[in-house]
Amino acid sequence: MSLQVTTVSDGDERILECVDKGLDVFGTTVKTVIYYRFKTIYNHERSDIARKPDLFSECLRTFFGERAISVETSIVAKIQDKLHPNGVKISDSLTRAITEARNELRR
Repeated sequence: MSLQVTTVSDGDERILECVDKGLDVFGTTVKTVIYYRFKTIYNHERSDIARKPDLFSECLRTFFGERAISVETSIVAKIQDKLHPNGVKISDSLTRAITEARNELRR
C-alpha cells in the first residue's frame, strides 16, 4: 500500500488557515463535518480547497443550503483580514476570494 503525500505551498496553507478560522466561528464540530463531507462525498482533502474553491463552495451549499452564504462570508472576511487580496470585497464569492488570494500569494 502506498501513502500519497500532498504538499501544500505556504500560500495555500495561509488560505487554509483562513478557511479554518472562518469555519471555527460555527464550531469545531461543524468544521470537522465539513472537511469529512469534502473528503467522503467530493473525494478531496482539506489541502485541496485552495486549488478547488468552487468544489468546496458547492460542498458548503449542499450542507448548509441557503445559510451557506453566511459561512462563505465568514471565510471571505478572514481571507480579507489576513491576506488582503486586491479588490476582494466582503460581498464577493468564496471562490473569487480564494482565487484572488492564491494568485497574489504566488507572485
